[in-house]
Amino acid sequence: HWFSIINSLAIVLLLTGIVAMILMRTLRRDLNRYNEVDKEELSEESGWKLVHGDVLRPPPLPLLLASSAGVGVQLFLMAFISILCAMLGFLSPSNRGGLLTATVLLYVLMGIPAGYHSAYLYKSLKGAEWQKCTLTTALFYPATVFALILALNCFIWAKGSSAALPFGTLLALLAMWFGISVPL
Repeated sequence: HWFSIINSLAIVLLLTGIVAMILMRTLRRDLNRYNEVDKEELSEESGWKLVHGDVLRPPPLPLLLASSAGVGVQLFLMAFISILCAMLGFLSPSNRGGLLTATVLLYVLMGIPAGYHSAYLYKSLKGAEWQKCTLTTALFYPATVFALILALNCFIWAKGSSAALPFGTLLALLAMWFGISVPL
């Protein structure tokens, strides 16, 4: 199966190169056309010049952007390390629940880079309350997901299904979240 992985990687790199070449040709053509234009025609802006002032303007909600980016870093690192450990054989499929346990533990521990990256991005966007940003990163998105899981679990409990998460498991998740992830 290593051949399939390398083949997929080669296809992704090839397609990325093709898209980059198309974008470079388009951008080079636009730049040449704009450089040849007279000064009188510069008052009429078109194409990418219409948005050149919006590119470096800070967003209206930098706190939400920074916390979203922090949670994205947390999820990316969690998935990357989980997949890497599974590829190297540390997480065996015969160990039932081992991958899920490792993924939850990695999510909790990746709160460190999530808080760092969200605070760094927030401060680079001229934000003043970086502590509020890290707290939002640690609480907002996980709270939303936990509330959704709890609501769905309540419906499953009401139906009497055996697929519902036990109450002790939910308490353990809350303890891991508030005991490890939030302080990190």
